[in-house]
Amino acid sequence: MAAKAYILIEVAKGMAKQIRDELEKNQHIKEINIVTGDIDLIAIVEGESLDDIQQDLVFGQIHNINGVLKTVTIPVIALE
Repeated sequence: MAAKAYILIEVAKGMAKQIRDELEKNQHIKEINIVTGDIDLIAIVEGESLDDIQQDLVFGQIHNINGVLKTVTIPVIALE
């Protein structure tokens, strides 16, 4: 089973739509929405592992986008 997580993304003022449009092209991002409040975007992502999500997607790609200020990754866990 692939790993799944929610990524909360805070962006610079006026950048939410541009960053959302850029991230929508990423194959690991299954859904991304602009929201109100302290966070500007919420993405639902999948990867091979949580390490893959955190290292490759969050640190390797999302943090390199101009205008991204902060992220919080919330892993989805399966309770049996």
